[in-house]
Formats: sequence, C-alpha cells, structure tokens
Amino acid sequence: MVWLFLLILAFILWLICRHFVKKFSRHIDSRGYIRDGYDELIHRKVAYKHVYDYPNKHKKRFRYYDIHHIDRNKKNNEPENLQILTREEHKKIHGF
Repeated sequence: MVWLFLLILAFILWLICRHFVKKFSRHIDSRGYIRDGYDELIHRKVAYKHVYDYPNKHKKRFRYYDIHHIDRNKKNNEPENLQILTREEHKKIHGF
C-alpha cells in the first residue's frame, strides 16, 4: 500500500516538474519569434498582460489584433516595445 502512495506521489511530482519545465523553456521558431514550451508566442502573452486594455482603449477582443514590435526586433518583448494594432494598420506599417 505504501508503494502505491509513493508511486502516485512520484507521478504528481513528475507532472508538476514537467509543467514548469515547459512553462519556462524558450525556443526561437522558424520566423524568428520566441515561443515557450507550450509553443505560445511570448510577445502576445506580454502584450495581453501589459498593453491590452479592453474595453477602454481597444474595442475588439485580443485575438483580432496583431502585435507590432516597434524597433522591429522580434526578440525584444518588453512592453514598451510592443504595440497593439489592427491587421490593416499592421499591414500598412510593413508594406503588405
């Protein structure tokens, strides 16, 4: 019975460790953006937390916006460097 408890405890600790390893691991994708272990874009997380202001400043939900790096450095994810734009505004800046 004790071995079953230890096995379950080891499994729970493994799940917790795996979560934190994935959460804090970083890699650069093929387009040059930094992603976390869950393959989510870091600059979108930072912009959502520090720049996005719904419904006061931004009228649409976050998923309808693009995030623009002001200095055009994809690895600079500081909140001061991120700007929330509509897709049309973002295309005009990059000339699409």
